[in-house]
Amino acid sequence: MTDARVGRVAVRALVSPHPDARVGRVAVRTLRRRDVTAVGRVSVRALIAPPAPPAADPDPRFWTHRLAAALGLDPEGDQPIVELHTRAPGATVWTHDTTMSTALRGYTINHGRRDARSRPDAATASLELVTAFMPGPLELGTGVRVQLCEAVATELGLTGEDRIRFTGEVTDTATRHRQRVTAVVAAGRSGRLGRLGVDVTGWPAEPDTDRVERILDAVGLDTGAVGADGPTLAAPTQPAGARALLDTVATSSGGVVLEQPDGAVDYQGPEYRRGRTPAVTLDAGDVLSEVSWEQHVAAVVNDVTVTTAAGVLVRVTDPFSADPVTGYGPYPTAVSTELVSADLARELGTLLVGRYARPAWQLPALVATDRTVTTEQRAGLLRLRCGDRLELTDLPAACPVPGVVIVEGWTETAAPRRWALAVAVSDPVLSGVAVRWIDVPDTDAYQWQTVDPDLTWWDLTRVEDPGGLL
Repeated sequence: MTDARVGRVAVRALVSPHPDARVGRVAVRTLRRRDVTAVGRVSVRALIAPPAPPAADPDPRFWTHRLAAALGLDPEGDQPIVELHTRAPGATVWTHDTTMSTALRGYTINHGRRDARSRPDAATASLELVTAFMPGPLELGTGVRVQLCEAVATELGLTGEDRIRFTGEVTDTATRHRQRVTAVVAAGRSGRLGRLGVDVTGWPAEPDTDRVERILDAVGLDTGAVGADGPTLAAPTQPAGARALLDTVATSSGGVVLEQPDGAVDYQGPEYRRGRTPAVTLDAGDVLSEVSWEQHVAAVVNDVTVTTAAGVLVRVTDPFSADPVTGYGPYPTAVSTELVSADLARELGTLLVGRYARPAWQLPALVATDRTVTTEQRAGLLRLRCGDRLELTDLPAACPVPGVVIVEGWTETAAPRRWALAVAVSDPVLSGVAVRWIDVPDTDAYQWQTVDPDLTWWDLTRVEDPGGLL
């Protein structure tokens, strides 16, 4: 109690959450942890109805400034650091609502996948907004885009689409009265692919890249980066959902379909990740997560049977890996594809066995925060896209994981005075980036006797430049 008048009078006790209690001829008990002091004889009527919410923060820049601090920036003026753009269902133009942006208190955004073997999920965003600052509710189905304001992007050296953190549609909302916040959940547009049917009548046999573009065009999604043409797929004969059609392409080629922050859908064929330079470099001390490494024999695939569109079976094995004496024993799998020939099926089987015949090393998600990285590194992390490379330096001497890893996905969290990015990474061997014999120059410089004698077969799986053989 912060105020009490004792006697044959009313005693007003100012105690949250029930700020009003009336006391007659009384004993007032002062509660100090577990100590109780009796002062008189009393009867108290407690008001057990829920209290009205406290007044909203008088300055809406409160959250803006703290988000700025989390990004390592000095806020200037009233401009929101993170912008919320909205788009009505069926509309094509994005509108920046400054008032709604000011209400944003924090967010968590997920992109990509957790490892190189899993199928990517649709991007998701969980937004927390101060209800009192919102000009109105965000209706379900409303398009929502989260991006850094232009001034912040310029300070960090980000341009164009690098500013965008998420693009999707509102799927759930919940207002929490006592906390004075509204929680909004949004999902990337690729999340609706499983519910959209596609009429495939008249579609021809075509390369994997053309098939992906045709599917995305049929459902009205933007096509992002697409690599060089890969294997040819047979003409589909049965109507199917867009998600199933895209999964078939990825299974048939060894590629992956990913949604990027701007809402465009990339198709990364089996050669897409080859020869890319690291987008950002981090020291092992820059990440909060422990740099550990592990292997699992259950991830091995050393005996692959590929079925073509015509039903032809092609089997590819790695005899050393499948032999229980020299390797791990047989780990078979079967893959059904829409490939048009046995030769293409053999190429796919060889690709899969090359990637998975030996257990790859796995790293945990690398967690960087505003307190562990520089402004330059933070800008590099904000530019990351699925399929990019990240260089990790100063690893423990015993670490068998290469210094350059592939980005498979990430989770970004921003809250008042706190920013963090957890990056899911994979060993490049799982992306099939190793040098191919066809890439080795047919010259005297590249002969068996000139190959580095210390180069192991496992190291060879990560060598992309033929010069790495010498």
